[in-house]
Amino acid sequence: MATDEVIPDEKLHFVVLPFMAQGHAIPLVDFAKLLAERRDVIVTLLLTPVNHIRVKPILGRSRDRGVRILVEELAFPAEEVGLPAGCENLDLVPSNPLLANFMAATAMLQPQVEALLQKSISPKPRCLVADSVFMFAAEVARKSGIPRILFHPITCFTYLCSHHILTSKILDTVSDEFEYFDVPGMPHKISFTRSQAKGMAEIETPGWVEFNDKVIESEKAAFGLIFNTFEDMEHTYLREYEKVRQTRIWSVGPVSLFNKEFGDKVSRGKSSTVDVDQCSKWLDAQEPGTVVYACLGSSCNLTSAQMLELGLGLEASGRSFIWVVGFGGDDEDARKSLRELFAQNGFEERVNKSGRGLVVFGWAPQVLILSHPAVGGFLTHCGWNSTLEGISAGLPAVTWPFFYDNFYNEKLLVDVLRIGVRVGVKLTVKFGKGVDSGIQVHKDDVRDAIRELMGQGHEREARRKRAKELAEKAKKAVEEGGSSHSNMGKIIEDVRKFNKDSC
Repeated sequence: MATDEVIPDEKLHFVVLPFMAQGHAIPLVDFAKLLAERRDVIVTLLLTPVNHIRVKPILGRSRDRGVRILVEELAFPAEEVGLPAGCENLDLVPSNPLLANFMAATAMLQPQVEALLQKSISPKPRCLVADSVFMFAAEVARKSGIPRILFHPITCFTYLCSHHILTSKILDTVSDEFEYFDVPGMPHKISFTRSQAKGMAEIETPGWVEFNDKVIESEKAAFGLIFNTFEDMEHTYLREYEKVRQTRIWSVGPVSLFNKEFGDKVSRGKSSTVDVDQCSKWLDAQEPGTVVYACLGSSCNLTSAQMLELGLGLEASGRSFIWVVGFGGDDEDARKSLRELFAQNGFEERVNKSGRGLVVFGWAPQVLILSHPAVGGFLTHCGWNSTLEGISAGLPAVTWPFFYDNFYNEKLLVDVLRIGVRVGVKLTVKFGKGVDSGIQVHKDDVRDAIRELMGQGHEREARRKRAKELAEKAKKAVEEGGSSHSNMGKIIEDVRKFNKDSC
């Protein structure tokens, strides 16, 4: 065990296994913190060395408040599968072809996890909470004689849509990439194009259907499923998914809202590459609700030419903005190429001279920025973490989806919740570095979408009002007595009952 501290056996011991990707690990570490705050609960995180380093500031701040989270390190077999030493997170994978190697390395962690659960950790673990990517967690939990809970980092709406798309085989009837079809079985009308649906239903990709079948079986065998969402926003989809999967479902989000202190918001995720004080001072100098925050996530793989179009569109919108330029990890070549293109165009020079924008290369404290009163809109790639953080801040969004669940989240924002404006992306792009996705969105598209989001008029004001109301519901969900707060207690009691009944 990672500490010499003696812990009473009667405490309920949860072991938490996050997947090695920022969009997965950040909310699951937040969940681990929430568990650890509860009485009579012990939490142990299983992390590889590089990912342990990334979350040390978060764990340190929790410890300062008397919330102890234990850590056991897993040796990540990067070199054994042909990856560079220290390549322990998805955003560090050097190129697209090596993604399969990375996934193979994660599967090789099974013997270490088994050994920890069965022999090394004390007191005896009573529950394994694992990211849904870890298929081996089912066998590990079975051998250890403990319940397994799956943590889904994606919205329930997305899972329900993809379930009905796949089980109905409706894509067999749709040949054109841009032909709309209605998703069968949904509680209300939801339409996608074939291209938009691909992210979660890639029936043409070899092995994908078999992989999805394994996911379904993994869910059915689980003790329950956890979603980072909240009842007031997704009640219908949560209950419908509960029926189709015939298992327990708990909504516990938005977990980002449990980070209330300044330091917690800053330390969430990787270390910031921007001076936090500088960023705060710049925002403090802006009028309330006037700034656009633009960030396309930690796995952004747009070409330099497409990134320049985005920058020029932000500039042309006439709005003040913070633009976080990410490349997925530390891609110095991509950063250098873009800065050279910026220099040729004079973009950064004009932005700096006017004082109207702040361009950040790398990582920024997103939750802190989104919660600042000066920010009035969010241009996002629609990853679920970012989407939910924007919702929690009460911000309407300009949507620029890439892949996987991004188009589903765009559908939720724009068509269901009606707090989003599409920038106009139509094609799913491939995940990973070294992928040329071309130019889908031009500067005029960006300019027009931002003006639509931030401008005046009845519909624009109504959109902003809906966003604010949704944020209030999110905050109530995590407060004492709220649905998400109560569900945390239900998870603990359900696991306690299982262990008592199985004795």
